[in-house]
Amino acid sequence: MIGRNDPCPCGSGRKFKKCCLDKNGPAAPLYLPAERSSALAKLMHFAGKAKYEALHHAAFALFWGDWLAETPDARMREVMASESVEIAYNSWFGFDFDCGDGRRTLEMFLESSGRGLSSGELRYLQGMRDSHLRLYEISK
Repeated sequence: MIGRNDPCPCGSGRKFKKCCLDKNGPAAPLYLPAERSSALAKLMHFAGKAKYEALHHAAFALFWGDWLAETPDARMREVMASESVEIAYNSWFGFDFDCGDGRRTLEMFLESSGRGLSSGELRYLQGMRDSHLRLYEISK
C-alpha cells in the first residue's frame, strides 16, 4: 500500500498525493520487491569478485578510518561480524565508493552486466545512481 506522502511509484520524484493519487487506476510500480532483491544480489556478487580485492582493501580502510587503530581486536571483530555493519559497508561500496575516475561499482556493474538484467532490476539500479550513502563519523 502506497501512503499519500510516499514517493510516487511512477518515478516522477513527487509525492504520491501530488502525482498519481488522483489518476484513474493505481500507479504501476517501477519494480517489484523481488526484482530489487535480485538486483542487489547480482550487484553484490559482481562487487565480490577477486579482481576488486584491492578496491575493497582501500574501501575498508576508508570505511573504518582511525577506528581500526583505536579499537581492541576482539571488539573490532565483533562489530565487523554484525549483519548491520556488513549491509552498511556493502551498500556504501556498491553505490557510493569512488573506484577511480569518479566511477562507482554500480556504474561498472551496469556497463558490464546491465543487458542481462530484467527491466525492473535495471530500473531499480538506475534509480539508485542518484543515491548518496556518504560516510560520516559519530563521536561521543
